[in-house]
Amino acid sequence: MTGLTYANAGLVREKICLHACPYSRFQGVMFDKDTRTVSYDAGRGEPRANRRNADANSGDCVDCGLCVQVCPTGIDIRDGLQAACIDCAACIDACDNVMTKLNRPSGLIRFASEAQLSGQTSPILRARLVGYATIMLIAGSAVLYGFTRTTSLLIEIRKDRNALYTRLNERTLCNNYRIKIEAFTENQALVEVSLSGSGHFELFGPSKIDLRENSSTWLPYRVCAKDLQQPRADLTFYFKGENETASKATTFLTQAI
Repeated sequence: MTGLTYANAGLVREKICLHACPYSRFQGVMFDKDTRTVSYDAGRGEPRANRRNADANSGDCVDCGLCVQVCPTGIDIRDGLQAACIDCAACIDACDNVMTKLNRPSGLIRFASEAQLSGQTSPILRARLVGYATIMLIAGSAVLYGFTRTTSLLIEIRKDRNALYTRLNERTLCNNYRIKIEAFTENQALVEVSLSGSGHFELFGPSKIDLRENSSTWLPYRVCAKDLQQPRADLTFYFKGENETASKATTFLTQAI
């Protein structure tokens, strides 16, 4: 990561903005005629002419080229909106300095919308902006909800794929499972394992898991039941730690499936 950072910032630099950065592509899709961005006022600046060749029909742009020289991506904002523009406003500062020295109004290059450049009104509050704000609010709320619903125990249960069930005798059937528990808190050491379901189930396996030795380790368990008539039954494993409890539902299969 350090090598890539130095390569991008020291060698590639503006090429990242031109070819790799996705933000301008995303923003281009979201633009409309009322979006305020770095813009050149062609109606005021054209036709371009330096002070020696200027006449009554000349625009305010003296074609000094400073806006191109200061642009980190090397574009000419006078050619219109371009995907490589990163809205850094360096061209605005350079142009305003020139206009000030020439005693002309600043803002030849400024933050303006397409509607404003054509002499129309451009409201800030509009349906598209409200829609974007609503989407951002929903996304932010979902992220906050996810953070508040985090658990300190991550539990995974898998059935044995080699055999759906194992018959011990005429009345007893067993299912094999593998259980993995991972703790995300330092004070979580021992976790008790138990089960509950629609029937008389018996659990065979470690009743307590020491996460200091078996964190993220798949441990084998066997669950046996007697006299089950239905093809499958609901089964729930319960896990009780020192500061956290959790449960995980699974299915117990019989010979009638």
